[in-house]
Amino acid sequence: LTMLFSSILQIDNKWTPLEKLDCMVECFKCVVQVSGLAATKESSAGADETLPILIYVLLKAAPKECFLTSSRDIRVTTHYSNCPSCSFISAFRHSGKLLSEGGFCLTNFKSVTSFIENLDYRSLKMKQADFESKFKISEE
Repeated sequence: LTMLFSSILQIDNKWTPLEKLDCMVECFKCVVQVSGLAATKESSAGADETLPILIYVLLKAAPKECFLTSSRDIRVTTHYSNCPSCSFISAFRHSGKLLSEGGFCLTNFKSVTSFIENLDYRSLKMKQADFESKFKISEE
């Protein structure tokens, strides 16, 4: 997991859309490798395995360039769909260059940030008290 966290945290130190996108691609490649460890010969790793890992990595690493506030304020004030790095890459990277691996990774990051933005006890079909207590435990 250290490799996953370090690859995505590098995004905070990058200045160009390509450099930021490369950080996302590197993180996603690591996620695929980790999810592949759980795959069997009959089934390969897919979105069902990679997206939960990517969600976990983004929540735990909380890179500043992917989030507008600190990880402690996630459920209250963060607007993940306005992920500064995703918006920057989409605005300044040539759209033709986003049709390959980089575009796929960017789409996955946008999906994950959108999921996190809408995450609450109702979307998880939990009681609010249970959600709040588990959220509190996760912060410790």
